[in-house]
Amino acid sequence: MNKEGWLDLSASFLFFIGQTIIVVFLFAFGYCLFTLVFLFLGILNDNLTLVGSISSGLGVLAFYFFLKREIFPKIEFLVDLKVIGLHKNGILAEIELILKNVGLNRFEAYNCTSAISWIEPEDDVIIHLDQNFIEYKFPRQLDLPIDSSRIKMIPTTWGYFFVESGVTQILKKLIIIPKNASYILVKSKYHYKLPLRTDFHTSQKVIKIDKNFV
Repeated sequence: MNKEGWLDLSASFLFFIGQTIIVVFLFAFGYCLFTLVFLFLGILNDNLTLVGSISSGLGVLAFYFFLKREIFPKIEFLVDLKVIGLHKNGILAEIELILKNVGLNRFEAYNCTSAISWIEPEDDVIIHLDQNFIEYKFPRQLDLPIDSSRIKMIPTTWGYFFVESGVTQILKKLIIIPKNASYILVKSKYHYKLPLRTDFHTSQKVIKIDKNFV
């Protein structure tokens, strides 16, 4: 195993230890709290006190991990597009995907992709109507050398990328847009790990191209 693999394994082990400490602390807190309540009320039946305290400890754990959804990822997902400069007849720009893990669990993202579209001065905005949901789209898209309309933000061989708890991860991808573009729309998306792989998260942003720049 290489150095990166050992570091990844060590981080996972430390995260597991930290989660175990939290679970033990919460259970002990619930157990002690409700044991004191039973004693204060004068309920001296040992069996009743034991069963009630254990149930209370489990209740605290259930509230923390299920009602507060601490067992699920909590990600703040933003997307940005920064114009770098001109190159021949195109505009060099960089997609930025900003993922901030505000939860307690290590987060893994799969199928992380972005779709780029733009509009030129002579174009009309496309209005897409799906039942009572209206979405505005730009007519022009990148002509990618692959059979897909979306750009992969990480290599296929990686499979996924992860963000540790409390960490903000930024993914960047260089693209070239025709300099006739007036506005650029970037839509990004990723899927969660199994068993939530069907769940996904999206973000989008529109930027205006400064004509003084081009």
